[in-house]
Amino acid sequence: MRTDATQPGQLADLTHCDKEPIHIPGRIQAHGVLLVLREPALTIVQVSENVADFLGMPVGALLGEPLRSFLREEQLAPLLECLHGQSLTEPVRHDLVLRTPTGERLFDALLHRCGGALILELEPFSREDAVALVAPFQQAREALARLKVATSLDELYRIAASVVRRLTGFDRVLIYQFDPEGNGTVVAEDREEHLDTYLGLHYPASDIPRQARQLYLRNWLRLIPDAHRPTAALVPDLHPDTRQPLDLSLSILRAVSPVHIEYMKNLGQRASMSISLIRGNQLWGLISCGNHQEPRHVPYDLRVACELVGQILSQQISLYEAAEHSRQRMSLRLLTEQLTEQMAEALDFRDGLLRHQPNLGDLFDASGAALCFDGECSRLGRTPGEDELWALARWLDTNARLPVFHTHALSRLFPAAERYKDVASGLLALRISRLQNHYAFWFRPEVVQTVTWGGDPRKPVELGPDGPRLHPRKSFEQWKELVQGQSKPWLAQELEAAHELRRAIIDADLKRQMLREKEARAEAEEARWLLTSLTEAIPQMVWSTDPLGNPDFYNSLWFEKTGCSLDEARGQGWAQVVHPEDRQRTLQAWLEATRMGQDFEIEHRFRMVDGSYRWQLSRALPVRGPEGQVTRWFGTSTDIDDQKRAEQERSRAILAREEILAMVTHDLKNPLGVILLTTALMRRSKFEGEQGEQLRGYLEKIQRAAERMNSLIRDILDLARIEAGHFIIEPAPHLPVTLMDEAIELLLPLATQKGLRLERHGGSELLGPVHCDRERILQVFSNLLGNAIKFTPAGGSVLVSAEPGEGTVRFSVKDTGPGIPAEQLPHLFDRYWQARDKARMGSGLGLFISRGIIAAHGGQIWADSSVGVGSTFSFTLPLDSQHNQPLGMHQPG
Repeated sequence: MRTDATQPGQLADLTHCDKEPIHIPGRIQAHGVLLVLREPALTIVQVSENVADFLGMPVGALLGEPLRSFLREEQLAPLLECLHGQSLTEPVRHDLVLRTPTGERLFDALLHRCGGALILELEPFSREDAVALVAPFQQAREALARLKVATSLDELYRIAASVVRRLTGFDRVLIYQFDPEGNGTVVAEDREEHLDTYLGLHYPASDIPRQARQLYLRNWLRLIPDAHRPTAALVPDLHPDTRQPLDLSLSILRAVSPVHIEYMKNLGQRASMSISLIRGNQLWGLISCGNHQEPRHVPYDLRVACELVGQILSQQISLYEAAEHSRQRMSLRLLTEQLTEQMAEALDFRDGLLRHQPNLGDLFDASGAALCFDGECSRLGRTPGEDELWALARWLDTNARLPVFHTHALSRLFPAAERYKDVASGLLALRISRLQNHYAFWFRPEVVQTVTWGGDPRKPVELGPDGPRLHPRKSFEQWKELVQGQSKPWLAQELEAAHELRRAIIDADLKRQMLREKEARAEAEEARWLLTSLTEAIPQMVWSTDPLGNPDFYNSLWFEKTGCSLDEARGQGWAQVVHPEDRQRTLQAWLEATRMGQDFEIEHRFRMVDGSYRWQLSRALPVRGPEGQVTRWFGTSTDIDDQKRAEQERSRAILAREEILAMVTHDLKNPLGVILLTTALMRRSKFEGEQGEQLRGYLEKIQRAAERMNSLIRDILDLARIEAGHFIIEPAPHLPVTLMDEAIELLLPLATQKGLRLERHGGSELLGPVHCDRERILQVFSNLLGNAIKFTPAGGSVLVSAEPGEGTVRFSVKDTGPGIPAEQLPHLFDRYWQARDKARMGSGLGLFISRGIIAAHGGQIWADSSVGVGSTFSFTLPLDSQHNQPLGMHQPG
């Protein structure tokens, strides 16, 4: 049956039908008479208006009269005994002979209490009727015996339909089964041959309103002998004592709803009888009898026999279904127990469900299964894709947070499932975790079927011309519907097994977690022991903290050196061992590191146990969990006091040397300046003859020597500044092409004099400015170009170029000289280094100083060379940007 929001029989507003008070119609069917008695005198206070048809007396002659006035004395005693001994919540039958003006008359009398009223219903009965019942009763006994030995439900249905038709003589008898939505299906039929078959037809739930179903549960049998016969009203219309309509829920004569009378006429029925089939206090179905042309009255005793058939059939249905359910439960229980054992034996319960036989997919009649747990989806058989499974899990988390969820029409609840309804129209889902979307899924494919309805189920009722009153449908011609997007439904016993498996999975997962926690504790204990052993073997103070930075471990060296215990160090108590001048910056750095989860490193002074302070290098690293969260910190504090003092001594020595060098170079530069100036003036003088030429040669030598001495003094000062970390540059934006052209212009005379070609490679004109100190970069170019010119033989070339890099510009000086052996390349930029096979013509500081200058700019310098081919010296400078910070004091790396 369809289960979506547009089920057959629910397209119209049926609230009027469901609210019709069919239990208080105020009328009865006219084939009997009804009396309402006031206890204890059994005074008649209400009577049906057709009483004269049966008792020969008008209504007024009975109202207010005691029942004893119309009974034989010997019949009154058992009636009174019945009243005093029973609650009469169900009708009790008596044979009554009532006195009428025309003589005594035999009645089937049914007595019951309902709504505080004592109700007596009378149906006329004759001796001839009793004789006529002998043969049907014999048939009934035989049929009941056959019912008890039937071997299948289908055989039970056929026997029951045949028996009831033989007993009652109706044209047609149907066995009618309800589905979970209340729609009915004809599962068996016995009929006159000339009638069309109804077997297999479906009828919408709207054919039987909700309150009618409730009355079928209270009354095993309901007879309508003649739908065309007028009904009889109760007089008075309200009960005199309660002033309320009389509750006829248990009345066998209760008048039929006008809507149902109209329904019968539309169906072409003149008479009908329904026998309830009840399983476990639920209305399983009906035995529905119908006569099309003639009225059909069934005597009470015969109705009792038919009711017995219904009760036996209900019992047999329950037994058969219980046996089948028991068999299925046993099979499911065995599979569940096997899966539970596999989970218990596996290290991970998922392996027990997925990697053995039977596995998760074998538990139910499903085409595929999946287990989504801890971010992984494991699939068996035919299932939606992994992304679709996670989307389904999220939908369940939001819309159906149930331990076990099931549907046989998933796409009607979750529209995204329409894409894979051929694989997963049916879904059974176990929610494994309350906190996370961990699920086990089973899927059933779509089963496309054609359902034949006894009339269009989309038109269960029609609006009448007189307003909102609903009228039953008039057409019962077969109407076929193609049902899609549905799977075979899940059974109750499968849902029970799902709950059982869920408990087993949760239990297995809990045991797994407990085992992991136990193993983790053991591992942690072992790790702590190893850590303690390791920390005692190393010469550093070792410590650890919780994620917030609170200390929870110190090795023994900490206590030996500082005298501070773990209890004293908790919180920020450890800061007491830090020198007061270092304490604030230490706390700030530590709090920032723990807040950001970043590495911690600082140099600070610790107070030793003897009261002295020693420099320590403290470092800490965060330990992170699976999801990246900091779980704890491990740190060390290394004594660097001796190194620190040595550095301070070295700094003082370098500073003293720098001061001495400054004084010496000052004392040297002054005489050199005088020598250079005097030499220049003398060279302008005119010297004649051979002696003059000789004198000019001496002056040139003096000038070259002085210039060489001046260059050496400058290199020594640069060396001192680099080593002291006091090398200062003044960067500004400069175009690469301008820098290269200036450098070439300075060195071009020297290259020309040697017969070399010195030029710039094209294409660098478009490069943007670099951020550099012009004078210092020209110094680097001068050194590189000077070396290239020096070692390149006549006729060779020196090429200067620039290329863009990642936020930098790469400058190159390429020559065609003899090249540099590979073993010498690593030493080119060392201080005082010169090739052993070259004449010592310099200080060996040029490349070392060039490296310091480039490093101060944040760049790199290197050399590539091939012997016999030439060498290329390259360096990088940063591109100028408005976001660059001004460069100040730099120390080479």
